[in-house]
Amino acid sequence: MSESNLTKYDSVSQIVEKGDHTSAISLSAIDDTNSQESALKSVHYIYSNRKYSAIVYTSTDTTYLDSVALSNSLITGDASFMSRNILFKEVHDAPLESNLRMMNPTLDKADNSLNYLIYPNPTRQTCTIKYNNQIFNGWVKISDIQNRTLSQFYSNGTFDVDQLNDGTYFIHLQRENDNPVVLKIVVQH
Repeated sequence: MSESNLTKYDSVSQIVEKGDHTSAISLSAIDDTNSQESALKSVHYIYSNRKYSAIVYTSTDTTYLDSVALSNSLITGDASFMSRNILFKEVHDAPLESNLRMMNPTLDKADNSLNYLIYPNPTRQTCTIKYNNQIFNGWVKISDIQNRTLSQFYSNGTFDVDQLNDGTYFIHLQRENDNPVVLKIVVQH
């Protein structure tokens, strides 16, 4: 039975803590199961190989680290933070809402997202939705930051967040004959 990536990663972390950096380069033994793991492994490899083998960063290394550092941390995970630290970059991630807008042109701010208001935000219990200062009537879909749909319903201007854990959520709003809009709320009980 093969050991999990988490177990392998923990083993490598323990090796590094003991000072055996040559063995730490065995990170390539960790299987890539998604883009976050692949980016993290690559950044670890570049850092460990250069730092403990006394090899300078190549332009290819720097270009890769720069691209990961400038990626949204929700996409590349911890690798983006490591790359930023290695390159001494300060990067402020754009809100995911704007990234969603870039992926889906129908959610462009040129549409009417500025006409929507959800309050209070952050919220504890009930949110009110307004469109052009009027009570919103339409379909609401609540999704988490991983874009998993948590609930979908028709709203007459309010909805409860009692069932949601603390965190950030995306509220997809759809009025009849109108483009969909995505807004962000923060739930803090």
